[in-house]
Amino acid sequence: SDAGGYDVVVSNAGGSTRSQTATLNVSDSSGGLILRLGFDEMNGSIAFDGSGGGRHGSIEGAVWTQGKLGGGLAFSGDRQRVVIAPDAAFEVRQDLTVAAWIRREEEGRTDPIIGKCSNQPGGSDHFEMEVVPDNRLEFRWWATGWHWHDSQGTIGAGSWHHVAATYDGAKVCLFIDGRLDTEVLENTALLPGGEPVQIGEKQSSWPFDYLKGSLDDVRLYNRVLSATEIEAVYSSGSSAMPPTITTQPQSQSVAVGATATFTLTATGTVPLTYQWSKDGTNLSDGGRISGATNSVMTIDLAQAADAGIYDVVVSNARGSTNSQTATLIVTGPGGTVAPPSGLVA
Repeated sequence: SDAGGYDVVVSNAGGSTRSQTATLNVSDSSGGLILRLGFDEMNGSIAFDGSGGGRHGSIEGAVWTQGKLGGGLAFSGDRQRVVIAPDAAFEVRQDLTVAAWIRREEEGRTDPIIGKCSNQPGGSDHFEMEVVPDNRLEFRWWATGWHWHDSQGTIGAGSWHHVAATYDGAKVCLFIDGRLDTEVLENTALLPGGEPVQIGEKQSSWPFDYLKGSLDDVRLYNRVLSATEIEAVYSSGSSAMPPTITTQPQSQSVAVGATATFTLTATGTVPLTYQWSKDGTNLSDGGRISGATNSVMTIDLAQAADAGIYDVVVSNARGSTNSQTATLIVTGPGGTVAPPSGLVA
């Protein structure tokens, strides 16, 4: 909840000015996270666990590559994998979330992502998430027999996609690129059996299937993430862009009774929201002010009291940014006082 945009307003008798925005990002590293492999090491044969649990992975054959969020691992499709040793934390019987970024090299093949496998030909699995030959995402688990569900949407080759599956003992949900794709009622318990976690390899078939493509930010939770949380995980690595101001509001001087209009343009992933302020205090529509939460803000019938320092915060799901300040001078009775200087806005 501490993530967001921070700034400071500096004031004196002549007015106030607001600093640029500093963004604080807080990583999702708590709340049931029992495995997170970010693959950012870019060397060596160990994939370190970012969950804090010390459940590191042994890299067998896969090679370091550019990932979606930084580093990643590339798999050739031929006996390459990452193995994490059995651990009591993985023995989940209910409330499970698996998630990863995947970039497939070919369509029409089985591409395993993550599974908790028996490590024996023909053996059973605790769970697996993979892309199957018809290019759909599949989540499967063992509960005195195989159970599985496939997505409606497909995972193509040549670009990164975020995939996730959740199961709470009553419902399976599959997500593609941050959006709920499939939701199916189920009522079977997961049956763990002390298996290792394997990435890039499927051992519930014989011969084994292997991923041909790349992975990044592989996660395992012992709770069910909400749709909002999964969208946030996706957004943290998607192509969504934070707002960028391309045209700043300009200082101006108007006579008492005239109209003052401040205009700003910004780019970034929509929707964009706007909040104008005067001397550090947020404005709202009403009376002579309109557009306080739009890109164009207007003050009708300007009065001496309207003179001051104006700026706007532009926000979207990826962050926020402050505009430069613009000074409004209203000529006529009352005058204006110079604002403080020395800050770069």
